[in-house]
Amino acid sequence: MKTTIMDILTILHNAGEAKKAFIVTNFKDYKHIGVKVTDNFNMFTPDKKEHTFPFTLVTNEKEANVSVRNMITGVATLNPKAAKRVGLPNTIECVQFKTYTIIKDGKLHTSEITVRVDESVMENLKAIGAPIVKTVTEINQMPCITLNFNNYEIANSYLNDDEVVALVQEINTLKVQNKVIKTISPTVESINVYTDEQKEVLAEYGIVNGIYNFIDPKENENKSSYKTREVLYQIKGSATIPSVNKALEASKRNAITQEVYDTFNKYKNIDPNTLLKMHQDIKNKLTNKQVKLQNDKLAYLLNNGTTTSIESNGVTLNIKISEKEKIYTA
Repeated sequence: MKTTIMDILTILHNAGEAKKAFIVTNFKDYKHIGVKVTDNFNMFTPDKKEHTFPFTLVTNEKEANVSVRNMITGVATLNPKAAKRVGLPNTIECVQFKTYTIIKDGKLHTSEITVRVDESVMENLKAIGAPIVKTVTEINQMPCITLNFNNYEIANSYLNDDEVVALVQEINTLKVQNKVIKTISPTVESINVYTDEQKEVLAEYGIVNGIYNFIDPKENENKSSYKTREVLYQIKGSATIPSVNKALEASKRNAITQEVYDTFNKYKNIDPNTLLKMHQDIKNKLTNKQVKLQNDKLAYLLNNGTTTSIESNGVTLNIKISEKEKIYTA
């Protein structure tokens, strides 16, 4: 079976998790797949060093898209009076996240990316015939390589029906665990080094949990639209995960509601520090499994799949494909 773009991206994603692969900012001619938004009141200043971030894939649960996330470090400037009033410095270190789509609607969208990888990842890429078109090796630095995907297929499916159903069930279980932990410990994703007053001032200047968000966003008015496909893999009876409160109050529970109920009772007495570690581990596992499932969805679309449901061990997985219009910046 030929090496695909998803094979290569998955190797980089796994290496990024181990801090062995980093995305390098190199998207000057990037074409947005949605509406481009700018900040009319930008208080964020990026630093001038090369922006590298552990290679992390981002998938869309509905759309046949695969993107890579980049993190830009810098500082946000606060109003000196407001900062002094709550005991904050005038500038706060924070980050911005930007997402760049590699595969859009099952088709190649960004043909070339640049990454830093360690030697073991380089060897893995060479072993599968990855399209390395440029390599720059610098002293005391990981090699910087450019990959060009133009002549490569998007994806191949490596899963049988039983494995696909099991994978969707595993993803649902991880989502349940995440929802329960966030209910038990709502601050599990928060940075607790600031007082409530300080958090309020930071939020006014776009900073929430160390991440800078646009303060006064403005959409680009040069808009157009295109058709895109939505692909949903849903376990029958478990398409929606209920809230914890709903699961606790329910007089009758289906399988997914019972799973929420049981998970809550299992986790409710765990201390916050342990929950925090569990939460991060669950998030990583969930991302990895979603990447694996997205590969199967892409292969399904590329092979013009017609299956609408899969049966496995008494469980039904429904496959739904629909079309929608999406607005983007032309």
